[in-house]
Amino acid sequence: MRDLVAAVYNQVTEFSMAVAEYFARFWTRLWVAIIAPPSVGIDSITASIHKNLAEINAEAMFRLHERSQNIEIEVVNSGKTIQQLKLDAEESSRVMKRMEATNEELLLSLKEQREKMNAYVREVERKQALEDEQKMRAFQEDLGVRYPSPEMDVDTCRRTLMRNYPNATSYVQRTPATAFLQMNPTLLHETKTYQSWLSYPGSSFLFISGATSPEGRRFKGLHDCWLSPAAVYIAEKLEKEKQRYMFYSCHPELDSEYSKSAQQIFSSILLQLLAWKPEIIREKGVQLRKEVSSEPWHDTAHEKTMIQTMMRTLQDILYHVKDLGPIYIVIDRLDIYEGQLHIIADEMVRLVNTMDKTCQVKLVVVAETNFGRGEWHPEYLPEDDIEYDLGRVFVQKDWNQRRRPLHELSTGHFPLAWSEEGTIMRLINCETRQLEWFSVSQAVKPPPYAILSHTWDGDTEVTYQDYVDFLAGQGKQPRKNWTKVEQSIEITLHSKERLKYIWIDTCCIDKSNTPELSEAINSMFNWYARAAVCYAQIADFESDFVPRHAMSAYSSNNGQVLGQHQSYEMAHISANLQLTETAKNRLRDCRWFTRGWTLQELIAPPTVEFFDGNWIHFGNRNELADLLTSLTRIDKRIFEGPGTTHQERDIVSILSKMSIAKKMSWAQNRQTSKTEDIAYSLLGIFGVNMAMTYGEENKAFIRLQKEILAQYNDLSIFAWTANPTRNHGKIPEFRGILAHSPAEFANAGSFELSKNAIANPDFTLTNNGVKINAQVRNIPNSKYLFLSLNCYDKSDGSHNIQGITLQLIGFNKYKRTNPSYLAVELSSWPLQPRKEFFISIDDTDADTEHLNRSENQSFVFDLKGMEYYEKMRVSHDMAWDESTATFNTHGLSNFNACIWLRTRGRASEKVSEFLVACGTATSPKDSPWFCIVKPVHEIYIAAMDQNWDQVGALGRRLGTKVHSPTGANVNSMMSIEVPYDGKDIYKQKSVLRISAFMVMETGTKAFRIRIEAETFDHATGCDNCCIFCFDPRALGCSDGGACVIL
Repeated sequence: MRDLVAAVYNQVTEFSMAVAEYFARFWTRLWVAIIAPPSVGIDSITASIHKNLAEINAEAMFRLHERSQNIEIEVVNSGKTIQQLKLDAEESSRVMKRMEATNEELLLSLKEQREKMNAYVREVERKQALEDEQKMRAFQEDLGVRYPSPEMDVDTCRRTLMRNYPNATSYVQRTPATAFLQMNPTLLHETKTYQSWLSYPGSSFLFISGATSPEGRRFKGLHDCWLSPAAVYIAEKLEKEKQRYMFYSCHPELDSEYSKSAQQIFSSILLQLLAWKPEIIREKGVQLRKEVSSEPWHDTAHEKTMIQTMMRTLQDILYHVKDLGPIYIVIDRLDIYEGQLHIIADEMVRLVNTMDKTCQVKLVVVAETNFGRGEWHPEYLPEDDIEYDLGRVFVQKDWNQRRRPLHELSTGHFPLAWSEEGTIMRLINCETRQLEWFSVSQAVKPPPYAILSHTWDGDTEVTYQDYVDFLAGQGKQPRKNWTKVEQSIEITLHSKERLKYIWIDTCCIDKSNTPELSEAINSMFNWYARAAVCYAQIADFESDFVPRHAMSAYSSNNGQVLGQHQSYEMAHISANLQLTETAKNRLRDCRWFTRGWTLQELIAPPTVEFFDGNWIHFGNRNELADLLTSLTRIDKRIFEGPGTTHQERDIVSILSKMSIAKKMSWAQNRQTSKTEDIAYSLLGIFGVNMAMTYGEENKAFIRLQKEILAQYNDLSIFAWTANPTRNHGKIPEFRGILAHSPAEFANAGSFELSKNAIANPDFTLTNNGVKINAQVRNIPNSKYLFLSLNCYDKSDGSHNIQGITLQLIGFNKYKRTNPSYLAVELSSWPLQPRKEFFISIDDTDADTEHLNRSENQSFVFDLKGMEYYEKMRVSHDMAWDESTATFNTHGLSNFNACIWLRTRGRASEKVSEFLVACGTATSPKDSPWFCIVKPVHEIYIAAMDQNWDQVGALGRRLGTKVHSPTGANVNSMMSIEVPYDGKDIYKQKSVLRISAFMVMETGTKAFRIRIEAETFDHATGCDNCCIFCFDPRALGCSDGGACVIL
């Protein structure tokens, strides 16, 4: 319709213009007639006017008729268009109806499929739940306990509580438990304590409640569950907050014997956690059942072993439930004997401490151990000033120590607070001889203590269990070295420091407990560093002195150990006595200076006092600094560090300024009873942590280096040299990047970090070796690369940068070669651009075999005449060895690569590019090939597209095969000519001829491709040949064809 209106408008406009033109012509002619000369008669004028009017009228009528016809045609066409639009609309309506019908059918089909899928999922879930229930019950049978129902009737619990609690002066059936608890201040105090544990909404909560024996404290709810009033209050809170919770009782009247109480507790924890995560049973059911059924659960003689096995299982399960949020474990007033309580608390604390820190666990132990014969005392409850939210675990012990002698408590005092990063440390109270527990961390410090450093004497050392048995009166025959313990305690009490506590490794670590031993080894360096003083006894040394002015601060005038009441506050040995030269020479052969563990014991403490085998003091570390440096080759700065206390002497800062290679060299002559311990004894010196694994031997030292690599950017860790005496007189040609032992750092004792060490390249440990992003240098006339370690040997005064040599063994992977020495960097060696590559850590022959394969059918480029051309790039960086200009095929049967070159022209002229391609044989009947082509060649185009299969196919068809040393192949040589802008700018045409041929080197499977270049004044070919027209299909040239068709 819009088009129709537009057409009519146009016709009317034209008609109006015609009418206007008509009147204009009429009035023009009329005016001419009026102003005609007088000689013209009126009749003539009138006739002329009529004639003009007739002509104008006729023309106007003609134009009007013409315009009317056009309008009629437009109207007819518009009508046809409208009719067509109506037909199209009707067809669209029919299509829309068909689409709606199809859509309804699809929706119905989708609904049916969804219903079938939902039914299938419900059936799978039902079967899975049934299977989980069966597996759970099988696991319960192995545990030997019943699985209590999680359903609880809290109202019934509350009513029963009111009915059975006799202290209620007034009782109403509907009295809430909260009002009832207010009648007893002690229970209210207890309830408020527990209330702080309920302030974390949405947390997982595991509540284990014990019972109390007195009739007035007893409450019997459903499912044989005996609860305290506070437990019922917590149950109500958990019910309202819809928390996960569970009640469990091990009351003796419910047939849970004292000897089985701990098993009941931990079985309950396991079952509750598995109920929250049934997929654990589904995935690990067989393993868990094997764990819990492998121990004699009902044998009281193996109770501790049984609980430890259960705790390992619990730790594994907690790892899988860490996504549930914080888990609160509350053991409430267990009516069990104290030995059981010690085991429970000890194992629970150790569990949480060794667990992954992503597992958030809170632990409270509140127990009653008076066997029902005592009263509940407020002092048993948690202290008011304890901040619960600061520690990872809060442990409150309430066993009645007033009723038992202190020495009967095998585990000593537990800490009241436990920090997230802290560890438990046992110390011997020198006044009472008892073991006491302390939490040690950056925030929580133990009391000042001394620490003993000594060499072990086999089975004669006093162990933790020996010490506990002796205190309990069960140790009848103390071991031989009990005197060592007593002397250490006496010296601690009566030295000038007047300390109360001492730590002795043999007595204060339970080495039968693997988690505790691992924790102690990882913490030992810090324990020595935080000690007030370290007493080092050199048991196989007898001192001789040259007298001076006064006696030692630690020995009497007759050289004997001072008694308990004698004074130790005398001048130091430096002012009165010194060792004889003979004694100093004997000191070199003492075991203490060759034992692995004593290295950190010499370095870490703020001060070290030395005693001989008779406990005669013969000096301290500062006074003997020169002698100790000579004996140990340790940097003298370690012995002369500022300060005499832990606060004044920051040993970590001192060690951080020294290279890793230097610190490794200190352990070069150290020995341990177990091979793995040489690595574990160095953990503290390097500030890393490792799991203790025995049986892996030298792999422990490899793991140590990997941990160091993960934390420190110090390349001197690679500055080791292989020792032929430790390799049966043979040194392999290749080695992994990591050392075998500290002995290989024997020559690094004076290595210092260079100024460039602050900009060391990044490196990380991967499953393909050490990945490093660095610049390397090409060592001329060799296939080796030089990697700078940014350290130098201070002893020679040259400050030459040390480094190692590498050789390519695989795709972008290198291995250390010539491991018996370190190379010295020369600035004249070409420096490659920074790149990322891998260095192997594998010492097996696998890499050597890989290298042999890589040299099989390798392509070595001999580039002659480089003044005429230059290398642009290569196709396979990972296979290209820049130092030898070689493509290493790594034994691949279909290896195709190329190198791009270009002429060296003036900057104002366009240079010419060309490409040299090569490839291996794909079958025994085939031969390696090469070719040299220009940019328009098919091979060049395929290489630019990185279509290496196409490059290989074209190269085997068009390229030249190998030139054997015994005879020349017809196609052994290839050449091309390209325009060249030489030095003579007056020559109109200068041509560079580039020739290439390949030969197989005698005695090897390497193929040498030599490229030569020479210039000519003019081209030898014709304008029709491939040299200038770049036509790869050309078969020759017009002048007889001296050109190679490529």
